[in-house]
Amino acid sequence: MIEPVTYFAYVPRGAGVLCALFYYVAGNNLFGWYTGSAEGEYPQIFFMLENFYSTQQTYFYRSLEDDVYGKWVRQTDEGTIPANPVGLVPDAACHELERLQSLFTGEWLFYADDAAEADEFAAYREQGLPVQAINIRHRKLNKLDQRDLIWTYAAPAVDMNVISYLQRHWPLDHNTR
Repeated sequence: MIEPVTYFAYVPRGAGVLCALFYYVAGNNLFGWYTGSAEGEYPQIFFMLENFYSTQQTYFYRSLEDDVYGKWVRQTDEGTIPANPVGLVPDAACHELERLQSLFTGEWLFYADDAAEADEFAAYREQGLPVQAINIRHRKLNKLDQRDLIWTYAAPAVDMNVISYLQRHWPLDHNTR
Protein backbone atom coordinates (compact mmCIF):
# COMPACT_ATOMS: atom_id res chain seq x y z
CA MET A 1 0.00 0.00 0.00
CA ILE A 2 1.39 3.40 -1.01
CA GLU A 3 1.55 6.00 1.75
CA PRO A 4 1.28 9.48 0.28
CA VAL A 5 3.09 12.47 1.74
CA THR A 6 0.90 15.50 2.53
CA TYR A 7 1.42 19.23 2.79
CA PHE A 8 -0.97 22.10 3.54
CA ALA A 9 -0.86 25.89 3.70
CA TYR A 10 -3.94 27.70 5.00
CA VAL A 11 -4.87 31.31 5.77
CA PRO A 12 -7.78 31.03 8.22
CA ARG A 13 -9.26 34.50 7.80
CA GLY A 14 -8.16 35.17 4.24
CA ALA A 15 -7.88 33.08 1.09
CA GLY A 16 -8.37 29.82 3.01
CA VAL A 17 -6.60 26.83 1.49
CA LEU A 18 -3.52 28.14 -0.29
CA CYS A 19 -2.27 24.65 -0.94
CA ALA A 20 -3.38 21.09 -0.20
CA LEU A 21 -1.32 18.36 -1.80
CA PHE A 22 -0.22 14.79 -1.63
CA TYR A 23 2.46 12.96 -3.52
CA TYR A 24 4.23 9.65 -3.56
CA VAL A 25 7.58 8.52 -4.91
CA ALA A 26 7.94 5.78 -7.51
CA GLY A 27 11.58 5.23 -8.44
CA ASN A 28 13.00 8.55 -9.66
CA ASN A 29 9.54 10.02 -10.27
CA LEU A 30 6.90 11.70 -8.11
CA PHE A 31 3.17 11.46 -8.69
CA GLY A 32 0.62 13.59 -6.89
CA TRP A 33 -2.31 15.98 -6.79
CA TYR A 34 -2.80 19.51 -5.52
CA THR A 35 -5.39 22.20 -5.12
CA GLY A 36 -5.48 25.64 -3.56
CA SER A 37 -6.25 29.27 -4.12
CA ALA A 38 -5.13 30.74 -7.44
CA GLU A 39 -6.45 34.29 -7.67
CA GLY A 40 -9.83 33.26 -6.28
CA GLU A 41 -10.08 30.06 -8.28
CA TYR A 42 -9.29 26.58 -6.95
CA PRO A 43 -7.71 24.43 -9.65
CA GLN A 44 -7.39 20.73 -8.92
CA ILE A 45 -4.39 19.25 -10.70
CA PHE A 46 -2.67 15.87 -10.96
CA PHE A 47 1.07 16.06 -11.52
CA MET A 48 4.18 14.05 -12.23
CA LEU A 49 7.78 15.13 -11.62
CA GLU A 50 9.78 12.96 -13.97
CA ASN A 51 13.39 12.26 -12.91
CA PHE A 52 13.07 14.30 -9.71
CA TYR A 53 15.30 11.89 -7.82
CA SER A 54 17.94 11.44 -10.50
CA THR A 55 20.80 13.36 -12.05
CA GLN A 56 18.76 13.84 -15.23
CA GLN A 57 16.69 16.94 -15.94
CA THR A 58 13.39 17.04 -14.07
CA TYR A 59 10.22 17.53 -16.10
CA PHE A 60 7.01 18.77 -14.51
CA TYR A 61 3.86 17.37 -16.12
CA ARG A 62 0.37 18.30 -14.96
CA SER A 63 -3.19 17.55 -15.93
CA LEU A 64 -5.16 20.40 -17.46
CA GLU A 65 -8.19 19.52 -15.36
CA ASP A 66 -9.04 17.37 -12.37
CA ASP A 67 -8.93 14.30 -14.62
CA VAL A 68 -5.98 11.96 -14.38
CA TYR A 69 -6.99 10.39 -17.72
CA GLY A 70 -7.49 13.72 -19.51
CA LYS A 71 -5.05 16.05 -21.25
CA TRP A 72 -1.65 16.78 -19.73
CA VAL A 73 0.96 19.44 -20.42
CA ARG A 74 4.62 19.85 -19.62
CA GLN A 75 5.06 22.95 -17.48
CA THR A 76 8.18 25.01 -18.22
CA ASP A 77 9.45 28.41 -17.14
CA GLU A 78 8.17 29.75 -20.47
CA GLY A 79 4.69 28.22 -20.22
CA THR A 80 3.13 24.91 -21.15
CA ILE A 81 3.79 22.41 -23.91
CA PRO A 82 1.14 19.82 -24.85
CA ALA A 83 2.18 16.36 -23.70
CA ASN A 84 1.24 13.09 -25.34
CA PRO A 85 -0.93 11.44 -22.68
CA VAL A 86 -0.44 7.94 -24.08
CA GLY A 87 2.11 6.27 -21.84
CA LEU A 88 3.08 9.52 -20.10
CA VAL A 89 1.69 8.45 -16.75
CA PRO A 90 1.57 4.67 -16.39
CA ASP A 91 -1.92 3.23 -16.07
CA ALA A 92 -1.14 1.80 -12.62
CA ALA A 93 -0.05 5.28 -11.46
CA CYS A 94 -3.28 6.80 -12.82
CA HIS A 95 -5.37 4.29 -10.86
CA GLU A 96 -3.32 4.93 -7.71
CA LEU A 97 -3.58 8.71 -8.10
CA GLU A 98 -7.33 8.47 -8.50
CA ARG A 99 -7.63 6.22 -5.42
CA LEU A 100 -5.36 8.42 -3.30
CA GLN A 101 -7.15 11.60 -4.35
CA SER A 102 -10.45 10.16 -3.20
CA LEU A 103 -8.98 9.12 0.17
CA PHE A 104 -7.11 12.41 0.61
CA THR A 105 -10.07 14.67 -0.13
CA GLY A 106 -12.39 12.55 2.00
CA GLU A 107 -10.04 12.66 4.98
CA TRP A 108 -8.79 16.25 4.76
CA LEU A 109 -11.10 18.47 2.69
CA PHE A 110 -14.69 19.55 2.33
CA TYR A 111 -16.33 21.72 -0.30
CA ALA A 112 -18.67 24.67 0.16
CA ASP A 113 -21.15 23.30 -2.37
CA ASP A 114 -21.64 20.00 -0.47
CA ALA A 115 -24.85 20.33 1.54
CA ALA A 116 -24.00 17.07 3.36
CA GLU A 117 -21.20 18.92 5.20
CA ALA A 118 -23.53 20.87 7.53
CA ASP A 119 -21.48 19.83 10.59
CA GLU A 120 -18.31 21.25 9.01
CA PHE A 121 -20.09 24.51 8.14
CA ALA A 122 -21.32 24.79 11.73
CA ALA A 123 -17.87 24.07 13.20
CA TYR A 124 -16.32 26.77 11.00
CA ARG A 125 -19.04 29.29 11.98
CA GLU A 126 -18.51 28.44 15.65
CA GLN A 127 -14.80 29.21 15.32
CA GLY A 128 -15.45 32.37 13.28
CA LEU A 129 -13.82 30.97 10.14
CA PRO A 130 -15.18 31.69 6.66
CA VAL A 131 -16.12 28.74 4.48
CA GLN A 132 -14.33 28.98 1.15
CA ALA A 133 -14.84 26.89 -1.99
CA ILE A 134 -12.40 24.29 -0.58
CA ASN A 135 -11.73 23.87 3.15
CA ILE A 136 -9.72 21.75 5.55
CA ARG A 137 -11.90 19.61 7.77
CA HIS A 138 -12.35 21.24 11.17
CA ARG A 139 -11.02 18.23 13.07
CA LYS A 140 -7.78 18.44 11.04
CA LEU A 141 -7.06 22.13 11.71
CA ASN A 142 -5.28 21.26 14.97
CA LYS A 143 -2.61 19.40 12.94
CA LEU A 144 -1.53 22.67 11.32
CA ASP A 145 1.21 24.82 12.84
CA GLN A 146 -0.79 27.93 13.76
CA ARG A 147 2.07 30.19 14.92
CA ASP A 148 2.19 32.29 11.73
CA LEU A 149 -0.28 34.08 9.50
CA ILE A 150 -0.14 31.08 7.15
CA TRP A 151 -0.92 27.88 9.03
CA THR A 152 1.02 24.92 7.63
CA TYR A 153 1.26 21.18 7.95
CA ALA A 154 4.07 19.11 6.50
CA ALA A 155 3.94 15.35 7.04
CA PRO A 156 7.15 14.05 8.62
CA ALA A 157 8.26 12.51 5.32
CA VAL A 158 7.67 15.63 3.20
CA ASP A 159 10.62 16.69 1.09
CA MET A 160 10.52 20.50 1.11
CA ASN A 161 12.58 20.42 -2.11
CA VAL A 162 9.45 19.01 -3.80
CA ILE A 163 7.32 21.85 -2.43
CA SER A 164 9.90 24.42 -3.49
CA TYR A 165 10.10 22.94 -7.00
CA LEU A 166 6.31 22.92 -7.40
CA GLN A 167 6.01 26.50 -6.16
CA ARG A 168 8.20 27.71 -9.00
CA HIS A 169 5.75 26.28 -11.53
CA TRP A 170 2.22 25.97 -10.21
CA PRO A 171 -0.48 28.65 -10.52
CA LEU A 172 -1.31 28.64 -6.80
CA ASP A 173 -1.00 31.78 -4.68
CA HIS A 174 1.16 29.88 -2.18
CA ASN A 175 4.83 30.33 -2.88
CA THR A 176 7.98 31.28 -1.04
CA ARG A 177 9.73 32.88 -4.00
